[in-house]
Amino acid sequence: MEQLERHTWVRDPRNPVFFPQASFDKEGTQSPCVVPQDGRWWMFYAGIGADSVPRICLATASIDKPTQWERIGPVIQLGSKDAFDELGATYPRVHRVRNRWYLYYSGKSNRMGPQVYSAYWGIGLAQSDDLRNWTKYSDQPVLQADGIAEYPKSKAVVGLGNIIEFPQPDGQILYRMYYTLLPGFLSDEPNTIKEKVAGVAHSFDGVNWTDRRTVLKRRRDVDTEDIGIVGMQVWKTKTRYRATYAGLGTKYGSCAKARATYVLSEAVSADGLTWDRGASADNVSLAPRPGTWEGGMIGYAHVLQEGDTLRVFYNGGAFGGSGIGMAVATILH
Repeated sequence: MEQLERHTWVRDPRNPVFFPQASFDKEGTQSPCVVPQDGRWWMFYAGIGADSVPRICLATASIDKPTQWERIGPVIQLGSKDAFDELGATYPRVHRVRNRWYLYYSGKSNRMGPQVYSAYWGIGLAQSDDLRNWTKYSDQPVLQADGIAEYPKSKAVVGLGNIIEFPQPDGQILYRMYYTLLPGFLSDEPNTIKEKVAGVAHSFDGVNWTDRRTVLKRRRDVDTEDIGIVGMQVWKTKTRYRATYAGLGTKYGSCAKARATYVLSEAVSADGLTWDRGASADNVSLAPRPGTWEGGMIGYAHVLQEGDTLRVFYNGGAFGGSGIGMAVATILH
């Protein structure tokens, strides 16, 4: 197997460009999702407040002033007692569906099950006409962990990933969502406890999701992703599909004083479903840098395509505690 051609990412010297500051995000600014609109960046993220509860927050900045953000704060309310999102909302992903903005997010609940992340059992949806004012579509999740043949007992899921579009001959658009299954059970087996897997689902309306399957799993013999993989960000080039994802592995665990941590890795595909990662760990393109703001992890990434340039926003440590940075690269085809 040949070595995978990777993007050469150049970190922004101003990093982190966004960091914990307000009462609603003082404990963390996690999992950025940035929407360019009207000359501004609209960044949705999980703000972890003084109460340690994650909520979907919004901040905006002029594209030419990426360190000067207006913090708007939480945009949706948490659910009521026993709801899938009663204890928190995190991992936002925003996409234009038909003529409205759709915000998908992962809810956290009181539910306890045999899986490590059983509190995360649903992906919810809110809708907006202007990116600022949001209304929940339902008090129930629109996507859960069921329907995956390899993991019939899996009950845990989060929405880390993105959505790509497939125009149909009849004028409809088929939406493909990449998301993350969390099938790992409590176990004494090494590297089993946090197993994470990338899956996809398809929809014509952004609400009803079918044709669910796994598309990328961990490689037990590669120490940059021997525990799991999360957060696939997929885009189409002139010749193929490309993706970044966060590999969770033991190689850089000492950087975060933890058993494992995230690195930014890459993969290529002819159809967006079957992926080639090259040989061994040759696909890692951004790794933690000990002693810096990004010494703990490179994860929860969101990729924007800007002409011939890619821009990635990511968390660099403490799961959002050290803020959000960005890097750019010339796009590969």
